[in-house]
Amino acid sequence: MDKNTIEVNDIFIVLDLSRSMLAEDLKPNRFEAAKVKIQDFVSMFPRDRIGIVIFAERVFTLLPLSTDLNLINKMVAQVKLGTLGDGTNIGDALALGTGRLIQSLAKNKIIILLTDGVSNVGVLTPLQAAEMANEQKIKIYTIGIGGAKDARIPVGSNMFGVQRYQMIPGGSVDEKGLKEIADLTGGKFYMARDNKALEKVLSDINKLERTEIEQSGKIIYEELYFKFLQLGIIFLILCEGLRRFILREGP
Repeated sequence: MDKNTIEVNDIFIVLDLSRSMLAEDLKPNRFEAAKVKIQDFVSMFPRDRIGIVIFAERVFTLLPLSTDLNLINKMVAQVKLGTLGDGTNIGDALALGTGRLIQSLAKNKIIILLTDGVSNVGVLTPLQAAEMANEQKIKIYTIGIGGAKDARIPVGSNMFGVQRYQMIPGGSVDEKGLKEIADLTGGKFYMARDNKALEKVLSDINKLERTEIEQSGKIIYEELYFKFLQLGIIFLILCEGLRRFILREGP
């Protein structure tokens, strides 16, 4: 049988949805720039499983690990700010990504954190979550987005229809904290202050984390979620049929 050399990783992207991601030091803003570059990034990993966690005050698994690039890109395109409260819950978001990767059999288990802020809510601190990831041999690559000291976010229009802005004090990015998270887990910290820098960061990560393995025969990927979904639907149909035609009560 033919032998194929394949490269396999399990990667969770953890994306900040806090309000400061509307800052326009990246174009059109930090959030939209990050979404575009994430879509570019996943196209570099056509055979890897990629999942997405989103967070602000609360944390949420947008997508479990998947090899369906069309689905990943669709979910990224549809995500909106303002759905998870107002805050930056980095610790719990990293813990959720770690929990999703614990059962992974991939040699490389990676979390990529994209944030522009300082963790200010949550049960776990970012370093506590990083320690959990390190115990599971999960590397965390942290990316600080934006960070310009004169960054501002739109806050509506005045009575004349002119856009109003609010300054973000101090540039907002916790560079020291993000570096500590990356160092603790064997990852790396990057600062992406503009669109080109963000593109380079994701390209660098693509080069850093590749593991080659040999596999005989044809490579087949299955999303078991859909099999369980189909079985569940069949079960519901059978139950409904039993209820209607076999177990129904007499007149």
